[in-house]
Amino acid sequence: MHQALLVPEVILEIFGHVNSQIFPLSPSGKILLAQKLVAQKSMAALAMTCKTFHEPTMDFLWAVIYRLEPLLGCVTRLHPVIYSIGRKYPSGWSSRGVKPLYEDEVDQFLHHALSWEAWRHLSNLSTLLNVVVYEMHSATLSTWSLELDIVNLSPFLNVKSLSLLLNGGCIIAIMKHSVFPSLETFSGNLGVMSSAEAEQLLCALSQCKACQTLERITIRLSCRGPQDFPGSSLRPITQLLCFAQLRTLRLHFPDSSIYVNDDLLLKAASSWPHIRTLQIEGPYHHAATITFCGLFAALCQCPHLHMLQFLIGAVNTDINLDAKPLHSLQILDLTITSHIADAKAVAHIIFSMLPCVDRVSKSMQVWHEVNTYVTHFKASALLAISPGVEGERGVQDDEELDDGVGEG
Repeated sequence: MHQALLVPEVILEIFGHVNSQIFPLSPSGKILLAQKLVAQKSMAALAMTCKTFHEPTMDFLWAVIYRLEPLLGCVTRLHPVIYSIGRKYPSGWSSRGVKPLYEDEVDQFLHHALSWEAWRHLSNLSTLLNVVVYEMHSATLSTWSLELDIVNLSPFLNVKSLSLLLNGGCIIAIMKHSVFPSLETFSGNLGVMSSAEAEQLLCALSQCKACQTLERITIRLSCRGPQDFPGSSLRPITQLLCFAQLRTLRLHFPDSSIYVNDDLLLKAASSWPHIRTLQIEGPYHHAATITFCGLFAALCQCPHLHMLQFLIGAVNTDINLDAKPLHSLQILDLTITSHIADAKAVAHIIFSMLPCVDRVSKSMQVWHEVNTYVTHFKASALLAISPGVEGERGVQDDEELDDGVGEG
């Protein structure tokens, strides 16, 4: 290194020239963004040249930060200074008279500033396979605040698993501006989210370029947004029909009912030929829109289904018992919204159509009687006595069972 570069005045002159290019202006007075980025990279490279250059170079780099206002927006105390009425980000503002950031404000600022930059960096890592983002839920602070210029991120080419534990708005922002062409597993644990936001998330998920790869989806919503009415309804299934390779779908929305009727369930079953686990959990007090007839019509389209859990009505039990039984289903967890008028008939349906189901898993009193009949039918079958035959022993056993259940 030339000895002249060790003279402080020479160094400052050189750095001052490079720094003058940090915000180059076009003839119209507008900032030339491309040239600015080149100048910043040159300054950063200069900082890494040697220890002598590092400190003064970093001083120049941090002296002016382009688009700093959105980052400082996470500090509530600065809102009156940087925001003007009717305009979110003013063209200029003065920090004169503003006290330095307090310790907790510095933490907020750094977390806010690093989140999207880290996400930009991660999107360029071709070796990245699994991503887990964890952030404590907060109803008042979002450290992943989405700005208008956060667009066109590089695709996460090889990411196969994405797990997000964030507040709802953050997850929506991430999914709207990221694509995952190799994604196989998505897990979202949400905080407070309105029905409209939940619909936005599902829409963004369907547009993240993973329709031919995504196999497992788990979404858990802690509670509905304050602007939602009690019992607000969601229609997530329609948004998820595009995932042709789906094998596992778990939706847990305890405060928002998930609308699925017989026709939509049949359409979903036809769209997901590989589905193995289907769990849809909502509030138990809502009226079911799926009937036994609709359920078994859909099951015919799901030869690999192993576990089924959702809300069902027990009014219509008139189904075709001559249809082919589903041997793959082993776990049946149904929440029922009405009294089962004929427990024996429902048990016979389960026994005949779902031979590998030993009992309905839901611990509800209404299923106790059904499970008792199912156990009896299976025991009778092991003795080569079909339920309902006109044999003396079969009739006697059925009568004893009916008496026992009635007394219970």
